[in-house]
Amino acid sequence: MQNLREEEEDCRCSSGSDIVPFYHSGSIHSCPSIDSDYADRSNTSSSLTSPYTPYRRYSSMTLSEYDNDGFKVALHNKVGKRGSSNGCLQNATGVVHMYSGTVLVSDMILSRITLFAENGRFRNQFSTGQSNEPWDCDIMKNGTIICTIGQEHCIALYSVDGYLKRKIGGDILVQPRGISKFNENSVIVTDTSLNDVLMFDFNGNLLRSFSDENINLKFNQPRYVTCTTNDQGMILVSDSGNHCIHIFTKEGKLLTTFGGYGRENGDFRFPYGIVCDKEENIYVADHYNNRVSMFTSSGTFLRHVITPEMRLKRPQSLSLCNLMTHNILYVTHGLYYACLFLYPFTYSSVSLGPLRFAVLFV
Repeated sequence: MQNLREEEEDCRCSSGSDIVPFYHSGSIHSCPSIDSDYADRSNTSSSLTSPYTPYRRYSSMTLSEYDNDGFKVALHNKVGKRGSSNGCLQNATGVVHMYSGTVLVSDMILSRITLFAENGRFRNQFSTGQSNEPWDCDIMKNGTIICTIGQEHCIALYSVDGYLKRKIGGDILVQPRGISKFNENSVIVTDTSLNDVLMFDFNGNLLRSFSDENINLKFNQPRYVTCTTNDQGMILVSDSGNHCIHIFTKEGKLLTTFGGYGRENGDFRFPYGIVCDKEENIYVADHYNNRVSMFTSSGTFLRHVITPEMRLKRPQSLSLCNLMTHNILYVTHGLYYACLFLYPFTYSSVSLGPLRFAVLFV
């Protein structure tokens, strides 16, 4: 019961009175079809584009860029605004980078999935059903979008234009939350009601229960999950109610656990989104500590990437674009649930060179 009241806090959106319009002028770049060769485009560098595109910034934000011991972070862009019309968001619970800065965002309240182009402009969206609460999403190499549907207790598979292919897991899942592709034949999903992490194939067959594989492990509201792409194929789960991160082998066996309740470095208060970079560093959205923290592949704390001083509040989902000279971290953020934040960052410790990006919001 430790601090479970925090999980029930109403993360109300502000009226947005401190947001002012900002327009960036630049050249328009075409965005290639998302139906083709997604797998080969995930590391393609994106451009900052589009004349008179309505970006938004906090007029009072003073720490949109900082350099901490060679680790440089800057606010790159904000995507979306609060509302229900096209391109607006209410509660962005899932985000996944596709290619060249193009992202998919699942909105639990609006029950839809929205596609934003590299310049932050709305491109397309589709409904997942009336008030069925799509929580998290991912995309397969063949372009299939996979999404957890809370009110229908299942995983839905869509084409990129929103055509529903099928639903799976409805006979097992209760409150599916985070989702990640494991390979091209299977998917991993967390369930906060079952307090379990489950693997399914795309015919809906249950392949593995992580609780069954680890009988001494007791999940407490496992929230998000991600899978590494290295040879080891590790699986990482944010166990929110236990305030920790679990790392599993690709066979589902627990390797290590790190974290614990608190506010100090390396602690969590309900970890949410989790993602890894190509150097196998781990990034965690520390929901009620209002920060995103960085760890080694074994769980050793390195630094806080984004902090409350940068006006971050209630971070939820994370995604990452790995580029040659820097990374771009996508964060869905709860101060204005309508906003999706992009933080380009680099760190000199791995000799990635100088920071090479435009800072649109200062």
